Amino acid sequence: MISVSRNWLLVLPLVLAGVSMDAPAAQWRSTAPDKESTKTASPTSETLLELLNQLEALQAEVRELRNQTEVQENEIRQLQSRVQDLTQDLDRRVRTLERGGGTASRPANQSAASPAATPPVAAPTSGQEQQEYEAAFQLMKEGDYTGASRSFRAFITRYPGSPLAANAQYWIAESNYFVRNFNLALKEFLKVEELYPNSRKLSDALLKIGYTYYELGEWTKSRQYLQKVIDRYPNSRNARSASSRLAIMKKEGH
Repeated sequence: MISVSRNWLLVLPLVLAGVSMDAPAAQWRSTAPDKESTKTASPTSETLLELLNQLEALQAEVRELRNQTEVQENEIRQLQSRVQDLTQDLDRRVRTLERGGGTASRPANQSAASPAATPPVAAPTSGQEQQEYEAAFQLMKEGDYTGASRSFRAFITRYPGSPLAANAQYWIAESNYFVRNFNLALKEFLKVEELYPNSRKLSDALLKIGYTYYELGEWTKSRQYLQKVIDRYPNSRNARSASSRLAIMKKEGH
């Protein structure tokens, strides 16, 4: 009995030592971080909020850029349409004149030439007049409105009785309208009405007079001329344009 107790006493310290050695290891394993779980941890709410704020800011910038692009594209389309209308109008009228189908009234203060004198005067100068007129309008198409206005003035001075004189006067006014020199444009448009009352450009001039008064803020005169276009040229393209502008003025309280 005594020998067994002695053996047990010899083994017991070894057992206790083993337990004491395993305890810290177990404790370390229980408290050590899980590397795998750390790698797959979800981002914090603050990080997500920051990312959402950045995304929203980017989307706002994209919307603003898109809006600016749409506005610019609309302005470009309007300018292209305006230039195309002017070009087509000129080409149509020039072709008509070349076929001998168009006539323009002479200035009110100029007497008509006698039938006997007309053939020898008109024949040699017709080609030159046409070339100079087309050269002036080419400047208009190129955007040189000052040069175009100067060339059209020179044309009228050189050929006051030309069938193209009324057109030249109209384009003098239009060139000033393009550069927003509305006071001078109005003066030149009114000359079309005064000097060339039977011209085919009168309808266009009356419409532009209404537009110009609108730009100058003279609402009563603008309405008068726009209504004049509707009354004189019903069912025409210019009448529809005049009606549209009157509708805009009504919405604006003018």
